[in-house]
Amino acid sequence: MATTFAFARVRKAAAWLMVPYLVWISFAAILNFQIDQLNPDAESLYVPAKSSQIGKSG
Repeated sequence: MATTFAFARVRKAAAWLMVPYLVWISFAAILNFQIDQLNPDAESLYVPAKSSQIGKSG
């Protein structure tokens, strides 16, 4: 929102172009929050790997 207000000082059209972005970010945040609330045990549904294969040379 701060960026939108800063853009509004320079050009009103630039500020209005930020509105769909802010709506999308708000929707995504609410969606992620709701998914997290509906799946409280989601982290325990998989077995974590014992080691990572990143950085190992073969």
